[in-house]
Amino acid sequence: MKMFRYILMLALAFTFACEPTPNNEPVDQTPEFQITSANPMVVSYEGGDFVIEFVSSNPDIMTILGASAEAEWIRVKQLSADYPNKVRFAVEANEVEKSRSSKIILTYDKEYEVIVNQLPAPEKPKEILSTLERDVDMVMNGDNTLAYADYLGNDYNSDLGVWQFWFLEVVSKQMIVLEVLTESQGDVPFEELYVPTGEFTASDDIFEENALIPGYRIYDSDGLYDGGSWYTELDETGVAIAAAAPIASGKLNVELNVDGVSFSVDFDVLDDVGNKITGTYSGDIIIEDFRK
Repeated sequence: MKMFRYILMLALAFTFACEPTPNNEPVDQTPEFQITSANPMVVSYEGGDFVIEFVSSNPDIMTILGASAEAEWIRVKQLSADYPNKVRFAVEANEVEKSRSSKIILTYDKEYEVIVNQLPAPEKPKEILSTLERDVDMVMNGDNTLAYADYLGNDYNSDLGVWQFWFLEVVSKQMIVLEVLTESQGDVPFEELYVPTGEFTASDDIFEENALIPGYRIYDSDGLYDGGSWYTELDETGVAIAAAAPIASGKLNVELNVDGVSFSVDFDVLDDVGNKITGTYSGDIIIEDFRK
């Protein structure tokens, strides 16, 4: 706990006198301390300078006021006679989209807690990557589609195996790659690799088994790179990309057919602007080994 403790004799801020009552009985001189500003205090995500206000009666010249902050993002300023009845403090800007809370401890005749709640940073504008302008329904089979399951090994270093399902519909020039995380198949020989089956749900948690990894775009050592799950379609020339869309949510199902060789696949996903991309496939899936 990072502590900022400064003290100020309340005698600098208050004057007091002890007067007898009409019955010559002594007046109760027990110090009384009260926080008069809001408690809890709510501060903006930008942070800034704030004050805790208080009043005190019957101050004891031997009693000193102390102030300390429990969190590093709160800094209590030095107490000063120039600011009577106030404890000044500064709060750092909150840079994450999550609120946070801590406390300032005032010590006088006892400890007084002031809760400081800071609002979360506003949600950052979402970068739209999709250039798709409509819903898409892909109907595929072994005659019009090339289907691959590429094994990348433990590509995210999360102890889970990374697979990419590629479906290339050669007639309409549509393609979708759906990246999933499954139980790792380790370093088994290529001949022992098998296509993972089951239901995969979109999640960006690289430690979640059976996650469908949403599409993303990053810059790496090779330049701009599109990773995760994406839909792409080519123009009539079959060369230029007409539309591309990162998969943002949805599910993929892969089942082994009763013949023990072919597969049935269906997916129902959305891109980052809400376009619906659905598809079905029935046929063989070719395994490719891309382990590093």
